[in-house]
Amino acid sequence: MGPACREPSTSPSPRTLEGAEIGAIGDGGRQGRDDSLASELAAIRRAYELATHPPWAAVVASLASADRIYVSGLHMARPLALELVTRLEYVRPGVHLSDGQNGHYGEVLNERARRISLVLIDFYRYDRATQMLARSAKDQGIDVVIVADAYCLWAREVTDKVFSLPTSTGLFWHSTAAFTTLLNLLVDDVIHRLGERVPERLDRLLRMQERLGQFAKDL
Repeated sequence: MGPACREPSTSPSPRTLEGAEIGAIGDGGRQGRDDSLASELAAIRRAYELATHPPWAAVVASLASADRIYVSGLHMARPLALELVTRLEYVRPGVHLSDGQNGHYGEVLNERARRISLVLIDFYRYDRATQMLARSAKDQGIDVVIVADAYCLWAREVTDKVFSLPTSTGLFWHSTAAFTTLLNLLVDDVIHRLGERVPERLDRLLRMQERLGQFAKDL
């Protein structure tokens, strides 16, 4: 495995835990916020750049054609995984959240569908179960995609479909703004790949929602 990708620190007074920088509590002044905004925009720009790299097209094709898609992100990554599942299941069937609560990930590792895609989202501190799932899925020939922060060392041991994003933007917690941007771009490209099947599916789902009274009427 090649050298780890390290992003430059933009924290005003960083401290290090096992090699990854997290911010200290600052005064929240204007200069600090301006620097943070610049770092956030640079991270979002990086997400757009990754959407032009060679693995991207292969991932989009896989997510558009797979019989089943499973998405997993634990702890702080869970909301990102849930949002990706929610957006994807509007535009295609067979999309599922896999959270490991059953203790065996059987829905993924015992899946009998021919074409399976597994999307994993992970960032510091890295989840042990996510790594074990990734390696087990790889051993079974499942297509594995990993969205991770730039400190992540383990992902490229599993797959070349890794999208590494900056997270140090001068805030106390690592920022996941670039993760959201990249996942939105991914869904958008899957929609374009699926073509006319998307509005047809959306129309059916919206009619079901209307029948079940899921949303208030527009004001």
